[in-house]
Amino acid sequence: MSPRLHDPTAPPDTVCADTPGPPWVSCITIADLAPVLRRGCDDFRAHPLIGATVGAFYALIGLLFVAVLQDRSLLPLAVPLALGFALVGPFAAVGFYDISRRREAGQPCGWRHLFRGYRSPDTAAVWTLGLVLASLFGGWLAVSAVMLNLHLDGLGSEGTPLALGHTAAGWSLVAFGVGVGGMIAGLAFALSVVAFPLILDRHVDALTAAAISIRAVVSNPGPMAGWAVLVAALLALGMLPAFAGLIVVMPILGHATWHLYRRTILH
Repeated sequence: MSPRLHDPTAPPDTVCADTPGPPWVSCITIADLAPVLRRGCDDFRAHPLIGATVGAFYALIGLLFVAVLQDRSLLPLAVPLALGFALVGPFAAVGFYDISRRREAGQPCGWRHLFRGYRSPDTAAVWTLGLVLASLFGGWLAVSAVMLNLHLDGLGSEGTPLALGHTAAGWSLVAFGVGVGGMIAGLAFALSVVAFPLILDRHVDALTAAAISIRAVVSNPGPMAGWAVLVAALLALGMLPAFAGLIVVMPILGHATWHLYRRTILH
């Protein structure tokens, strides 16, 4: 345990958010992201079979999406669906947070702990926040589908999904979609970046966890933006080739998120 956690009555020197008491939000820097990712890799190496198996499951989901999108009428929904990995990823990685937590505490880790985070005493909070993320994803898909249909209706009988890239209106639609998707992704990130680990660690409710997560992002805009970009880049790489990279990327990011939480939230 870090020596700065020894005094339960006074905020540590690194606190950067004005709060009445613990948990406090610590000031972090871009330099903190490298050791966070490195510790995530260490946790993955300690339990590679568990991580790779779960990662393979999500890779199979990605391949299923590709199979569905072979229908050309659904092709423009590829980007919104890919964004779903980032939106619901924090919920999907709950098992990795708990394994990292147990490993850090010197407790035994195994398959039976992979789903512990989804069960009591944290069931309500974890699933409530997960439902919020799923709702954001569903809303984003609905908006994307409506925008696509409106654009194709405007093209009349010549309208096809592939026509998006051949008209100025199509490119405007793509730009608008990217903007809306970015805002939704940003909201999901702020709500959840440290919320799920906080729920597992301190058994707080979903609203409290989300509020503290937002405070952590607002208090550390640069490092958190850097983490968001890093997550997006690694997930994008993980989708190549044929989503195989997710077998490694998903567990590493999940474990690393626990260590980001430990550096950012102080009790």
